[in-house]
Amino acid sequence: MIIASVATLKVLNGTEIAKTERYGSELDYLKMFGLNYLRAKKEGSLEAFFSRHPRYPKFVRSFGEPEEEELETAARMANATLTSNFVEVNVHCPSRGTTTKRKLPPGLTLHKLRALLQRMVRPVKAHQLVLSYSSAQHVGTEVPMDNDLRDLSFYGVTTGDTLFVRWEEK
Repeated sequence: MIIASVATLKVLNGTEIAKTERYGSELDYLKMFGLNYLRAKKEGSLEAFFSRHPRYPKFVRSFGEPEEEELETAARMANATLTSNFVEVNVHCPSRGTTTKRKLPPGLTLHKLRALLQRMVRPVKAHQLVLSYSSAQHVGTEVPMDNDLRDLSFYGVTTGDTLFVRWEEK
């Protein structure tokens, strides 16, 4: 933000500022304060906004006015939490007759999922677990999950699906 705020700044922390770095910084500045600019424009208080952001008119002339939809989408993406990307699945153990809901990251590998599920079905070992899932869209169809190196997204597991946990008796 310092690079965009000071037009005459040529060197920062002993490093020369490249044109591409200044361009990117100015564009980021335009987007960062875009919603405030549009709000001030609607309210008729652009003078107050420009007093806090004196270089903003130059950015608007150079890059054009920010679009509200684009800025709101960017703000939602920035505010998205890690857990908002999780899938909520039902974990069902047919032999015990229990079902629990779990939120899992789609990038979770089956190897790590087995370790997590082992805690739920003790004293069964993780390598004895046999996993499969049924999609909420295709009820009755059960897909085996047999490759420990694959993640949940590979199998297409989405929110509302059911993971079946069975085990081999040895």
